[in-house]
Amino acid sequence: MKTLENALQKVLTVCACYYLAAFCVAGVLRMPFPGALEWLESNMYYQVLRVTADQPLYVEPSLEYVPFPYPPLYCYLSALVADMTGAGFLPLRLVSFVCALGSMALIGYIVFRESSRRSAGLWAAGLFAATYTLSATYFDVARVDSLFLFLFLGSLAAIRFAPGIAGAGLAAILLACATLTKQTGFVLCVPLLAYVFLFRPRNQAFCCAGIFFILTGLLYAGLNVATQGWYFFYVFSVPGRHAILWDKMGPFWVEQIIRPLGIAAGMAVGWFVVTPLKKQRAAAVLYGCSFAAIYAATCMHWMKIAAYKNVLMPAHAALAIGVGFAVLSPRLIRFRRLLLAATCVQFALLCYNPLRVIPPAGSAEIVRSAVAAVKDIDGEVFAPANGYLPVLAGKPHSAHISCINDIIFAGPDAVRDRLLMQIGTAIRTKRFAAIVLDRPFGAFERDIELNYALSRQYTRNPVYSPLIRYWYVPRLLPGI
Repeated sequence: MKTLENALQKVLTVCACYYLAAFCVAGVLRMPFPGALEWLESNMYYQVLRVTADQPLYVEPSLEYVPFPYPPLYCYLSALVADMTGAGFLPLRLVSFVCALGSMALIGYIVFRESSRRSAGLWAAGLFAATYTLSATYFDVARVDSLFLFLFLGSLAAIRFAPGIAGAGLAAILLACATLTKQTGFVLCVPLLAYVFLFRPRNQAFCCAGIFFILTGLLYAGLNVATQGWYFFYVFSVPGRHAILWDKMGPFWVEQIIRPLGIAAGMAVGWFVVTPLKKQRAAAVLYGCSFAAIYAATCMHWMKIAAYKNVLMPAHAALAIGVGFAVLSPRLIRFRRLLLAATCVQFALLCYNPLRVIPPAGSAEIVRSAVAAVKDIDGEVFAPANGYLPVLAGKPHSAHISCINDIIFAGPDAVRDRLLMQIGTAIRTKRFAAIVLDRPFGAFERDIELNYALSRQYTRNPVYSPLIRYWYVPRLLPGI
């Protein structure tokens, strides 16, 4: 039976190494791609351009630009990298790629420190890497998610393992940086700060909480003052008005957690059930409360309108850590072979071909052709789904559909009305020489159909998405 156990451990090591290598291959090959790999990369690319050009990120929404409802740390960090690599998607993806690798390393480190088993840490890191396609390959795209997860896991590890005042201060700084990357940090900071007051000396607890609240408060207040209130509008007001679709709660647990990761979830829950609170109370409280907060926040994000699979990344990281705790736990030694076999099955169920997440051959040339086509248009081009195309063609940027919808869905107010009027008037007066879309633009679809006509010269089925699917030119007469 010992031979079987050793064989299963070797299989797990091979699986973990495969998924870690698969992500590295996919990330490196996707990084230099000249077009947007994901729908929202376009607007994040432009936000970084604004930072490098010393333009403000948070301004009144217009048809040229509406920012994402996120704090600014990812944009500023990507801008620093862009100063070394040059403009493009590469610096943004490089930040995400490195942070995703850092998250995998932190997952492995946390499991190793709690279990004293390097192999368990490797398997946990590999299991998180295996969820790459479950979160729609958001690990390495130009979005805030990987940076946020890296900073949160870093603060979790520092609070648990970094000793003394210095460790408490490091945890506070990383946690503050997480809240400056994504507002979810305000939810996930609660169990971490509670742990500090319960299990660390009082001076360290006050140091950690003090640094976190002072740093976060000063930075948030300073950003709001510097932007004349637009920072709080985008970061708090706009997300706070997003509709919550309560009927998505049940499908979230079934379709996003139990169905693809039911084995991992069962193992993680099993570890918490058998963990003796007297001997491992600190670990049980920290990870139990943190993971509960992660899943509560993930579920709430998932139920919001227009939510997508990038919100699943922290939940996948929590499950990977839970599996790492369980698979070689002394408390579960009677089930060791069963747990090893179950983890092998979970790895197998997550199998994917990394080459399939890379843009197909010819995609880069199609992007360059699209830029050339936009450049050839004599006049302004409105590209609310691919604003980077007119920018690369030397034309004005277009606000992104998603960000425009954020303002529209936030409800009737003066800001919303001004934006609707500005875009609607531009379309009705045929200000644009062309409108290019990868999907229908619901809020202005009727205005576009009345004043613009599809051009067969450019309309094509794109080889990769997102790109141009609909190319409109002005009608000679309205409705004709």
